[in-house]
Amino acid sequence: MSKGKRHAAAADLYDRDHHHTGREALDLVKSFPGAKFDESVDVAIRLSVDPRKTEEMVRGTVALPSGTGKDVRVAVFAQGAAATAAREAGADHVGADDLAAEVEGGMTDFDVAIASPDMMPTVGKLGRVLGPRGLMPNPKTGTVTDDVAKAVEDFKGGKVEFRTDRYGNVHVPVGKVGFEVDAIYANLQAVVDELVRLKPSTAKGRYVKKVAVSSTMGPSVRIDPASIGGEPAVPAGGGRWWRHRAPLACPRQSNRSPKTSRLRPAQNESRPRQGTRTAGAGEPRNRSGPSCPSPVLGVRTRPAPAASGPEDQNQISSQISKEVSEHVERHRRPGREGRGRRRGS
Repeated sequence: MSKGKRHAAAADLYDRDHHHTGREALDLVKSFPGAKFDESVDVAIRLSVDPRKTEEMVRGTVALPSGTGKDVRVAVFAQGAAATAAREAGADHVGADDLAAEVEGGMTDFDVAIASPDMMPTVGKLGRVLGPRGLMPNPKTGTVTDDVAKAVEDFKGGKVEFRTDRYGNVHVPVGKVGFEVDAIYANLQAVVDELVRLKPSTAKGRYVKKVAVSSTMGPSVRIDPASIGGEPAVPAGGGRWWRHRAPLACPRQSNRSPKTSRLRPAQNESRPRQGTRTAGAGEPRNRSGPSCPSPVLGVRTRPAPAASGPEDQNQISSQISKEVSEHVERHRRPGREGRGRRRGS
């Protein structure tokens, strides 16, 4: 996708691969060349969850201390005293069956839909209209409640909804470029705190993996999760689980392909290989087997010697090369001359 001159000029002002603190990132966003309108500031957070699993779907609402900076249009499905209280609270659209008929006809001129519990049978029929737009009232987000007046005041005052997409990302608006840095940072901190509070019990690894903030027309700036209450970001090129594993097993003693044996040694260690026997009491456990006695290619038969200088590294490399060559010669298959009857005999 092509970028404009303003976007390209802003991207040259900073290192896009560097992880900044929260306030540094917001200062950068405010320093970018601005548009002709007051741009929104959005935060994108990558979580280590699988949204395909119901128990790992992260969804909720958060009240932003500094507000969103825009006028939120609210529609309330209620009747009687609840409808009157919603109008007094400042709701833009209030009604029951009449409002449902308008929405079913295509009227979606609102940002948030709130309903009282007694109106849910009527609102449920509007799922085809409200569902794809993310406007369907839900008890988990506080949009299905008996106190509709308080809900209207909350959403008018800066309460926003969020949910993970199918890739585990959460997108939330945290203010406007015209806000002060402290005001935007307070909203950002409130969003992160709420996400950490809603962390699923089945989530594994680093929960908050990546955080980035951007304006409407500007590039994104990465934030170190540790600076806003998450875990520190993994440095570039690090974090690979196979980089710190023990020496690998002989591929010929595994039912897996050589490539898989190199990448996942932990799975190959869990079951015995053909040609080996279980070690008895008091015997050392050697998984390399009789046909692969090489201490370098066997799995954790001995720790690798520590290298203190370039000469030691060269010596270790030579030793490993020699043992690998011996291993290859030991397992070399005979050629055609070693099979069957020789010619001329």
